[in-house]
Amino acid sequence: MADLPEYTIKPNVTRILIPSIINTVLLAFLFYAGILINVTLLGIAIPTGINILIVAVLGLLVVIQALLTYLQASKTRYEIYKNRIQIEGAKQQYFMFSVIQELKFKKSFLDKALGTGTLIIDPKTKLKAIPNFEQTFVYLKQLLQYSRMQYNQ
Repeated sequence: MADLPEYTIKPNVTRILIPSIINTVLLAFLFYAGILINVTLLGIAIPTGINILIVAVLGLLVVIQALLTYLQASKTRYEIYKNRIQIEGAKQQYFMFSVIQELKFKKSFLDKALGTGTLIIDPKTKLKAIPNFEQTFVYLKQLLQYSRMQYNQ
């Protein structure tokens, strides 16, 4: 029988979605500005219909990116077991407490506004947009200490 997680965390989808939308809108704006600069330097006038089409396509790309980000974030969950942290989502990863050197945390401006935080397991792995961040961090530190005590015995 498979063991059940002690605690399951679903990331705050809004916290993940906002930066993604902002980045995509900025990239779409830069792309549109690049088109306008090139067309202006070439001395060509863009017809209004084509201009509207370009903006509509870029808007559609922003919406598609937002939907893909939403779907990916809504499927992600972090499962905490007595001996490991398991990340379920696009790819499955797990980290044994016995190999985790140190847990770190980070809170950005958006994290503070939405009451979330990011736990850093190692430089490449971060548990992003965790609600109830302070309690979760304390709980994971306790599990890490417990695991080290068990490992040393």
